[in-house]
Amino acid sequence: MGFIALNGGVVRVKNLTDDSVQGDSRFATQLEKLGLKASYEKDGIVLTRDLDVPLKAVDVNLKDQTDCFMTLAVILSQVEGISYIRVNL
Repeated sequence: MGFIALNGGVVRVKNLTDDSVQGDSRFATQLEKLGLKASYEKDGIVLTRDLDVPLKAVDVNLKDQTDCFMTLAVILSQVEGISYIRVNL
C-alpha cells in the first residue's frame, strides 16, 4: 500500500476487508486522508493513487496501528506541508 501511495497506480489486497481486525485495513483509511482512493470489495480492498493529484499533509493518530508508523513516515516525507503522526494511547 505504501508503494502505491508514493508511485501511483492500483493495488488489490485480497482478504483485507473494512471490518478486519488487522491494522492494515485501517491504514487504508489513513491513506485516503492523503488523497488515495479506497474501494472495499467483498474479497478485499483496492487502493488507487493518481499521480496528478498531490498527496495532502495530514494529522493522524495511529494508536491502533503502531506497526504502520514507519511506512506512513516515509510516505509523509514526500508530502509538501507539515504532517503530524500521533500515537495517543
